[in-house]
Amino acid sequence: MLQCDTVCYNQLQCNTGKYMTTINARIPEELDKSLASLAHTLDRSKSYIINKALESYIREHLEDLEDAEIALASMNDPNRKLYTSEEVEAKLQERIKNV
Repeated sequence: MLQCDTVCYNQLQCNTGKYMTTINARIPEELDKSLASLAHTLDRSKSYIINKALESYIREHLEDLEDAEIALASMNDPNRKLYTSEEVEAKLQERIKNV
């Protein structure tokens, strides 16, 4: 691993003291063209956009996993209340009337 400021051209972005690593990925040519176009439009590097996209993707999926764990814990709760479809429909109709 190299310290960030030894491999980045923009010292302001890289002077965080964080360590960066290099990865290689094969992507379709059209995706690369879109990435390059977006990078140019935003005046950012392709690396910056890929980092932001990965951060967003990972955060979203970690939230999904957390939601699944909460749902599973709720399903395993012996004190949970189960509703029939008729009860759910009645509750929804009640809420609609109160709006």
